[in-house]
Amino acid sequence: MLGNRSEKIKNSWRKIYSYVLPTIVVIVYIIDHGVNKFDIMKSSNIESALDSAITFVSIIISFFGVLLTILISAREKSKLINYFLDTIQKDLFVDCLKQMILSGLSVVFISAILYLNDILNERLNEFLVLCGIWMLVCFMSLTYRFIGILLSLFIYQKEEPNKKNNQEVVGERQKRLNEKIKNMNR
Repeated sequence: MLGNRSEKIKNSWRKIYSYVLPTIVVIVYIIDHGVNKFDIMKSSNIESALDSAITFVSIIISFFGVLLTILISAREKSKLINYFLDTIQKDLFVDCLKQMILSGLSVVFISAILYLNDILNERLNEFLVLCGIWMLVCFMSLTYRFIGILLSLFIYQKEEPNKKNNQEVVGERQKRLNEKIKNMNR
């Protein structure tokens, strides 16, 4: 019973962490901004930070595109990938992908606007910084979730069966994969 409750808590966390973590980071920033007068926009390196955020998001989205291409092209060679692609809730998977890409594009858009910080209202700058931080951490969380799922496909595929009955191994892998797919549902 304790294990079942623990699993439910873990599954609940997996569903919400990509929104909870960015919210915590933003709250910490707001508190630090109020207490210590910490202001990202006053840094002399703000343009480098914005460049880094844009580059980071671009690299991750490109990497993810390559990873998806590999997944699709490996479909004929892997029963596990076939199983994943056949059993996944395709609408949910596509929606989650869109959310990840949208959050990444939002980071790029907000970063581009923040380049104009010298002509923008101070309150608008603060709001955009908070939105940018939230979106960046959200993007990182969503990316972590998807890369974890896709990498687990390749790792499970390459594991050598250490049990005599190969069906048991395949069934175990399918259970783990199904749990990860279900946890994508929010």
